[in-house]
Amino acid sequence: SKMRQVEGGIALPADTEVKLSPGGYHVMFIKLKAPFKDGATVPATLKFEKAGEVAVQFKVMPASHNPGMSHDHGAMKH
Repeated sequence: SKMRQVEGGIALPADTEVKLSPGGYHVMFIKLKAPFKDGATVPATLKFEKAGEVAVQFKVMPASHNPGMSHDHGAMKH
């Protein structure tokens, strides 16, 4: 599979759930000043069309957390 930005965002109809996870929809942080440390939490803000901005915390997990994950990262700059 090839990673790419979801233009226009992810559709999230009322009373549904979208899971962000490796191998599926996920958040990628770019242009970091330093790498995240395993076990740390990273604050972020999700923007919703109708609900506005929601502050969230992501827990940093090692890449080996999902050993079955396989992506083509060749064109991505991390």
